[in-house]
Amino acid sequence: MTSSTPEPATEAQSADVLPAWEQMTDRDKHEALWHVWKRENEGKDYAVENYPAMYRDHPALVGLDEDDACDHAKQVVGTIEAAATRLGKDEYERLIDIDPDVEGDNSAAPDAGQQLVDVVMAAFPGLTTRRAQDVIGALLRKLAEIMEDEDTDEGWPDADDLLILANGMEAV
Repeated sequence: MTSSTPEPATEAQSADVLPAWEQMTDRDKHEALWHVWKRENEGKDYAVENYPAMYRDHPALVGLDEDDACDHAKQVVGTIEAAATRLGKDEYERLIDIDPDVEGDNSAAPDAGQQLVDVVMAAFPGLTTRRAQDVIGALLRKLAEIMEDEDTDEGWPDADDLLILANGMEAV
């Protein structure tokens, strides 16, 4: 029986040497980069608790517990600055922008969310795509707070809809 979801690593597999960067899929590389970025910008404890490296493809990585997966991510990535230099800007941004929930090609045409990210990045040069998504999510959550306290005219989104959008932006 073939399954698109890899089986978790067995204890014997986990005891083996874990894959190096070159042996990882793009989705697993995304998870490692994203975790280390959060770790460097928001602290190790916060990143491990809220943004662990959730590997999806390599069998030896899939079954790791959160602490071991996060340690592996830090080991293969190093620092974000070093990774960005090693990978080059285009490859670094491509890997950061991957949607880990989509298997295969992640290069779909830009949607309205991507267009909004592009506008924010144009307004604030130097932002990465992921940081722009975080900014948009935070703005949507703040707007949801305001909307909860206001009697709004019909046609305005309600607070719950804005929170759904905010969470969707962070998942992009």
